[in-house]
Amino acid sequence: KFLLVSEGEAEPALFAREEALPAIPALWPLAEGKSLIAVDVVSDGDQHWVSFGLHHGIADGRLAAHYYQGFWTTYTQITTTGTAPIATPAPIPRAPEKLLRERGVVQLDLSGVERLDGAVWGGKARSNTAGFPVENTRRICLDQETTAALRRAVRARGVSMNGVVCGAIVKAERSMVAAPEAEPVALGLKCLVDFRSRGDPPIGIAEGTNCYAAAYSRLVVNAASDPVDLGRRVV
Repeated sequence: KFLLVSEGEAEPALFAREEALPAIPALWPLAEGKSLIAVDVVSDGDQHWVSFGLHHGIADGRLAAHYYQGFWTTYTQITTTGTAPIATPAPIPRAPEKLLRERGVVQLDLSGVERLDGAVWGGKARSNTAGFPVENTRRICLDQETTAALRRAVRARGVSMNGVVCGAIVKAERSMVAAPEAEPVALGLKCLVDFRSRGDPPIGIAEGTNCYAAAYSRLVVNAASDPVDLGRRVV
């Protein structure tokens, strides 16, 4: 699609080696501070691991997935037909600020994070060995029937799925705040929004580098708050 040219001392973009596969693959093959893109291929007999690394400065998650799909589509065609697809030139993805300016979107003096002023948090941040905060992740997996029923209920009440999930999260976090159940407590939310489809005209998947923006919400919650009603106030 396009060629990235770097200085001579930069790390190579492709790593291919034969060695025993580690217990955990290299999920982040980028050299810190030296590279923007990397492909790491490890071969151990007839087993192979391929890891991709894309710096967020040149691609967000959706764009990275687009490249990932293109990579394996090309690989599949080569291995199944013996021919490679014809490469078609494509422009390098552009900075999101330029794409937004072309669509009449102006930058405001405030970022929106000020909406979180006065918000509290009921949890306690964990840190890794380097002292950086670590997200406390807990996954709940719903079966297809339950998921379909939830979507129907959410649609019937005119709320987005993101809003309902966020409403449930802040309702759960309210229970962690040391305050009387009936007391309203302000909690903050930060949601990442893909603004490609919100532009006029819409922005193509590979037209911009990182097309995610942060939307901040401040919700006042008590023990009686309805997660659906809370979700209506979330982007």
